[in-house]
Amino acid sequence: MLRETSPLVYDWTASEEAIYAAAPRTTLPGPADVPAPGTPHLAEEMYETRGGTGVRTLIRVIWIEAPSDFVRDYQVRARRILDRDGVPTGEGWITLGRTDQPAWEIRDVKPGRWEVAVKSLSVIGVSSPYVSAEIEILGLTAPPAALESLTIQTAGGLAILKWLPSADLDVRIGGRIVIRHSGALTATWATSTSMDEVAGSDAVALVPLKPGTYLLRARDNSGNLGPVASVATKGAQVLPFAPVMSLAADPAWIGDMVNVVVDGAALKLVDIGLEAASPSRPGWTSALSSGCGCARRSMSPP
Repeated sequence: MLRETSPLVYDWTASEEAIYAAAPRTTLPGPADVPAPGTPHLAEEMYETRGGTGVRTLIRVIWIEAPSDFVRDYQVRARRILDRDGVPTGEGWITLGRTDQPAWEIRDVKPGRWEVAVKSLSVIGVSSPYVSAEIEILGLTAPPAALESLTIQTAGGLAILKWLPSADLDVRIGGRIVIRHSGALTATWATSTSMDEVAGSDAVALVPLKPGTYLLRARDNSGNLGPVASVATKGAQVLPFAPVMSLAADPAWIGDMVNVVVDGAALKLVDIGLEAASPSRPGWTSALSSGCGCARRSMSPP
């Protein structure tokens, strides 16, 4: 016959004391351990709207995925810290949404300094801390890039100017390519005269052949001028230009003149940079001078 006796009937003695080693702690992540994604990389780009409203600016956000198979989504938020003049905006965070891809586009952003933050979300909804980065957005206020690979060919008294299409979307859509000429082989934009303008999407222009330097600049649809690209030639037309007619536009006019001064019998621009102003503004007229040069004068009642 078997009988079981409870160990509680015996008195405990110190000789029965033993030390047990603690079980090793696991290295497996817990449900609250959600790793953050990599620091986002921010880049400014332009895009054409589908509704035909023109060119807009976007921020392209790219980050490295979080090193965990339990991460399901990423949440993106953004805010504009400073406006285009460097003044704090006081704007709060705007949660833009969630995605299972390591990329996001923030469209139609205003110029200024932006901060973008990204965090990971696990399959049970636990999130990691946000990681953020900042970027200065110039938008449509940035000047265009210089025209590249400018070349010249001559044919029958004409100059054929060619260049690579502008890299700026706001030049190709609504912008212009401004062409000027100077008789000097070493010329500047201020010492040259206007010759022609073509659409910003063009990559070729046909102009009269004259010895000297042709200067070209891209002008975007906001009126910003890019750097000057130039090409020189010694070619000349067989038949030179000759004045056949002159036009005097009210020489006794006593109204105000803006950005122009009278130099003998000619009208010259004071600040050549203001040429980017739109010629379609009310109150502006054009006064033609020798060849293809032009100046603008503000006509206001005396």
